[in-house]
Amino acid sequence: MDNVSKREQIMVLAGLMLGMLVAALDQTVVGTAMPRIVADLGGMSLYSWTFTAYMLASTSLVPVFGKLSDIFGRRRFFLFGVVTFMVGSWLSGASQTMEQLIIFRGIQGVGAACIMPITFAAIADIFPPAQRGRMQGLMSGVWGLASILGPIVGGYIADNLSWRWVFFVNLPVGVLAIAVAYFNLHDRPDPGLKRKVDYLGVVLLLAGLLPLLLALSLGGKDYAWESPVILGMFIMAAVMLGLFPLVEARAEEPLIPLSLFRNSIFTVSNINGFLIGFGMFSGMVFLPLFLQAVGGATATNSGLLLTPMMLAVVASTNLGAQLMTRIGYRKVALGSMSVLVLGYYLLTTMDVHTTSQQAMIYMIIMGIGLGPIMPLFVIAVQNSVDYAHLGVATSAVQFFRSMGGTIGVTVLGALMASNLDSQIRQQAPEALISLGGASRGLGEVQVLLDPSTLSRIPPSVMSFLREALANSLHEVFVVSLTVIGAAFIVTWFLKEIPLRKTRDTAHPSVGAGLKPAPTKGHTAVALSNDQRGLSE
Repeated sequence: MDNVSKREQIMVLAGLMLGMLVAALDQTVVGTAMPRIVADLGGMSLYSWTFTAYMLASTSLVPVFGKLSDIFGRRRFFLFGVVTFMVGSWLSGASQTMEQLIIFRGIQGVGAACIMPITFAAIADIFPPAQRGRMQGLMSGVWGLASILGPIVGGYIADNLSWRWVFFVNLPVGVLAIAVAYFNLHDRPDPGLKRKVDYLGVVLLLAGLLPLLLALSLGGKDYAWESPVILGMFIMAAVMLGLFPLVEARAEEPLIPLSLFRNSIFTVSNINGFLIGFGMFSGMVFLPLFLQAVGGATATNSGLLLTPMMLAVVASTNLGAQLMTRIGYRKVALGSMSVLVLGYYLLTTMDVHTTSQQAMIYMIIMGIGLGPIMPLFVIAVQNSVDYAHLGVATSAVQFFRSMGGTIGVTVLGALMASNLDSQIRQQAPEALISLGGASRGLGEVQVLLDPSTLSRIPPSVMSFLREALANSLHEVFVVSLTVIGAAFIVTWFLKEIPLRKTRDTAHPSVGAGLKPAPTKGHTAVALSNDQRGLSE
């Protein structure tokens, strides 16, 4: 987007932030209100599907919409994403059964899959790499704000209004986002340009990702890992994803150009993103469990304990953005990863004697390390690829991070469950055996999360269960530390390319085997000789 005025930049950024706020706030608000939703609609056995449906759509479709925005422009797909999200929100709020809610949450996920990658790609359309750190820092601030306000807003709505307003509240914000983006976010179409959509690649990618994500979501809970259903989905995923690169290698306009992986910055960033997602999401999921079940904090207090961590993420994101323009993104990445490794190491030291204040300090250290990492690798990738591949490259970073999170939560959840079940069955005190706890295994630990039952549990049982859960979570944090340590090692291979101060977006990825193709709405810029060698 050439010759964009300051006012246009501000208005476009405002529209993108509003769209991001809708998607981010929804994810944090809904979780708080789900107990009320289940109480009204029933279907407790379908509880997890309200999140699974959203995750399946929002994760699997990210690369597709990223590529389509490269071909047809960002504006129409951003508007499509917000409108789709709003339709899904309205239908979710009007749901009469849990089955309806699950379907409509999937529609929300389709909208989110469109909003997320295009937001960051659109920022790259109007801001040069040297300025994107600050802009994406603002986007991270939106996520931080949503993480802090979401549970509070969700709890207030659930307690004082109908739970349906958890979804309806998205509508006015969405309307405002559409209005701002419609009048300010513009593509520059090239009427003479025709480009093909890789339909076979889309089909193969979705046919591989959907069964993979379903198997990871259902395995060990609804179905045993060795069941024919789960094994069948894994086999189908392996076959489809195995065929995908073969088709992409022959496609005229591949969904994910394999030549992108010849760019070391792209490859390192996505490996790092997968590993960070594995460790980061596991920390987010299991830390509240530790605070409530082991530390004895209430749900509200555990949320308050997480607030300083989110504030640290927001503050360090903006600090990292400033440092990137001064000392380069590689040094910031290594420094941030060092702090993140320290934070995860401190998590491994937590036990039943860890105080809330200690846990909060550890989480703040994690937040300081995590903040700059989130936008940094997106900026590094955008700075290294040709503009024709900007959308798909941006969405790839988000996709691999999300896949890492999905696999991480599944693997570490299974590890925690296995260790906890083993301890309860082998070391249960007589008081627990008399209650039937040793036979029920994991189900008995749920009493630690229910204040109404705590007074009826013998102290020896409470002590044992907390110790067992703390030991199991210790194993989770050790594995997370190992994965984050691996991400730190991978970060050492990240190459530095000076952040450009112009919006000219053809870049050294061409020298790594990518052909500079013009994109709908934009014109590729020829490379200088010195740029061609930077990624080699």
